[in-house]
Amino acid sequence: MRRAEVEFGDDLTILFVDEQEPLDAVLEFADKYGLTSTFLMDRSGAVGFSYRLTSTPTTYFLDPSGVVQDIRIGAVSYSWLEKNVERSLQ
Repeated sequence: MRRAEVEFGDDLTILFVDEQEPLDAVLEFADKYGLTSTFLMDRSGAVGFSYRLTSTPTTYFLDPSGVVQDIRIGAVSYSWLEKNVERSLQ
């Protein structure tokens, strides 16, 4: 994700939604991986429920209009992100 933050810059907005974890654990994770994108805290699990989250990590790729274009359960590869960014820019 850090590579995507750097390489895609203004073409990609990354929002991390952390579900029901303590803030200090989230900050430690962000620091460990050098992540600078916004972390949203889903303390109640409402966001996960509305997106029908069944497992973490799960990545949702939304187009510029906010429509979900792709979903990946588990780890996300750079090539998956790159494919989705390029498709959304067409």
